[in-house]
Amino acid sequence: MTSRVLASHALAALLLSVGCNTTNTYTSSGNGGYTSVVTNGWLAYKATVDNVREGKLDDGTMKVQIDVRSDQLNPQRFNYLFEWYDAQGMKIDSATATWQNRFIKPQETITLSAVAPTRTCSRWVLKLSDEKQPFTPNN
Repeated sequence: MTSRVLASHALAALLLSVGCNTTNTYTSSGNGGYTSVVTNGWLAYKATVDNVREGKLDDGTMKVQIDVRSDQLNPQRFNYLFEWYDAQGMKIDSATATWQNRFIKPQETITLSAVAPTRTCSRWVLKLSDEKQPFTPNN
């Protein structure tokens, strides 16, 4: 009986740790379009993508601006990370690819901006994570 209780507690802890370590992911689909995978509904009310604008710098490097809106009635914080990929789907590593923390006021829309690390980048991925929940740099 004791081993069953321990096993159920271990399973509950595992499920909680997995559930708390989720990100909402927005992936470019070209020309300002995107697809989303929302795994954290609470986070989607804190910070959700409203609009995407893509462009190029004079040297051809891709840039993106993403409007993020809060539906909350209280100020919130969230973390975000931009990742970049080439035309073959290969991830382009960048020294600037680190999690950033942002504050957002109730019912506010803010803009997140990023510039690709190289001209070979043709696609971006934006990951949003709840500041109050743990995350790892590789999730």
